[in-house]
Amino acid sequence: MISHVPVATRSGWFSLPGPERDIVLSSRIRLKRNISSLPFYPRMTSEEELHLRRLLEATFDESSRTFVQVDGATVNDALRRYFVERGILDPDNDEAYAFLARDGRQIIRSGPSDHVVCDTIRGGLDLEETLQEAFHLDAELEQRLQYAVALHHGYLFPDIERVGSGLSASIMVHLPGLEQSGGLVDVSRELRRENVGIRAFGSGSDSTAALYLVLARANWGMNEADTLAELEGYGEALLHYERAARDDIFADHRDVVVEAGHRAFGTLRHARRLSVEEAFGLLSVVRFAVSFGEPVGLELEAIDELLFLIQPGHVTTLQSSDAGEDEPEAERRAAFVRDIIEGKISQGD
Repeated sequence: MISHVPVATRSGWFSLPGPERDIVLSSRIRLKRNISSLPFYPRMTSEEELHLRRLLEATFDESSRTFVQVDGATVNDALRRYFVERGILDPDNDEAYAFLARDGRQIIRSGPSDHVVCDTIRGGLDLEETLQEAFHLDAELEQRLQYAVALHHGYLFPDIERVGSGLSASIMVHLPGLEQSGGLVDVSRELRRENVGIRAFGSGSDSTAALYLVLARANWGMNEADTLAELEGYGEALLHYERAARDDIFADHRDVVVEAGHRAFGTLRHARRLSVEEAFGLLSVVRFAVSFGEPVGLELEAIDELLFLIQPGHVTTLQSSDAGEDEPEAERRAAFVRDIIEGKISQGD
């Protein structure tokens, strides 16, 4: 069943519990598919694109689960920005649309290169369970959608090197230890693999709050198990190096780390102006201290929730209605963060 009323909510995949949660925020499996009866995207006409959309709508409308349809052409600008920040809408296409599972852990989009792109997300380092959930959704869709597939080669795509499983996977990690020790470049070089790489999370080359994405993609001849094995091996080694860096820092500078965490939390709790960059940095400092078991006001899940809620589109759409809309964004963000923190504290979080 489809709901046509997309709304902004505070909840999301970013605060889900899971294994290795002190370093790994989430695991994501992406499956890409194309429909055999339609040309690949670069050659599709506008009529064929509309036909694909109607086909997807009919598929989700007959599902036993409820999916929310998000239409970039009809939502207001603030809500569109919110869905772009959550990775649900394409930032470069105002006509983009998506289907979102109620719990926010599965996102299905179309384009710009493939007819169907399905993301499945779980908290922590949990790639195998994420893959099984992704396969379950894929099987459900395949009952109605005739995928383009070749018996001996796998799923078909516009570019020949992607023919095969159509799978890519990633984990989001917090690496303040390696950042502060200066060891991230050396570790990345040592762990370098052909099908796995690491990049900063955010729009630029610098990391946002010491967050990074470790990504793996199945190339020609690789199956799903091979791809996940490479990513898991890389991830486990990266976790080892990050924990070693954290232990060295904490052994030599424990008081500094704890003091910085408390100061950062105090600023977040009482600030009257917060830029998004400052808020990211403060939350990273708090998260670093909390990951050592230090009580610094918030649990990991609450910190990770704030890491995404402080984005501009989230502040605009989720801030309480009595907030002053004419106030500068930095003031509204600070008030938003204060309200969330006080709410978490009052709930005993």
